[in-house]
Amino acid sequence: MRNRCRTLASILAAIACSMLVSPTGVLAESFSAKSSLESSGATNVVVDVALRDGGVLVGQVFNSEGATRANVPLVIRNRAGHDVRVEADGLGVFTVNNLQGGVYQIRVGKTVGAYRLWAPGTAPPAARSGAVLVDSQQISRGQGKGKSNVFRHPWVITSFVAAAIIIPIAVTNARSGS
Repeated sequence: MRNRCRTLASILAAIACSMLVSPTGVLAESFSAKSSLESSGATNVVVDVALRDGGVLVGQVFNSEGATRANVPLVIRNRAGHDVRVEADGLGVFTVNNLQGGVYQIRVGKTVGAYRLWAPGTAPPAARSGAVLVDSQQISRGQGKGKSNVFRHPWVITSFVAAAIIIPIAVTNARSGS
C-alpha cells in the first residue's frame, strides 16, 4: 500500500511539473486567436440599441476624453455589406433614417462598433435608446475596478494547482523519513 501511495505521489508530481512547462503552448493560442470581427478593428461586444419610429437610429460620437466629436464621418454597414454614410453634427450627434432591425457595424475613424438594432417596440428592456461611439484606438477595457486580474493568468493558476499537489507530497515524505 505504501509503495502504491509513493508511486501515485510521484505520478501526480510529474503531472504537476509537466503542467508548469506546457500550458503556454496550449493556452497562448486561445489568447491570441482573433475573430474576424476583432481583426477588422471591431469589438467583440454587440450593443443592443432600440430604433425609433421609422427605423431611425440616433447616436453620438465622443473622443477618448469624453468630449464630443463634431462633424466626423461615420459608416453604418449591414450584414449584406451595404454602407450608409452620414456625418455627425456640431455636437457629435448623428441620425440615420429607414434602418431595419439587425446587426450593424458602425465605423468612425478606425474604431468599429457592433450594434444589434431592434425595430420599434421589439427591443429588450436592456437595449439603449441610442448608439454611443468613442473615436479612439487608445481605450483600455477592463473589469475589476482597479483590481488586478493576475489570478486569471494560466501560469498563476497552474502554479497554485502544482503547489496544492507538491506541498502535501513533500510534507508526507518528510514525515515518513524518506
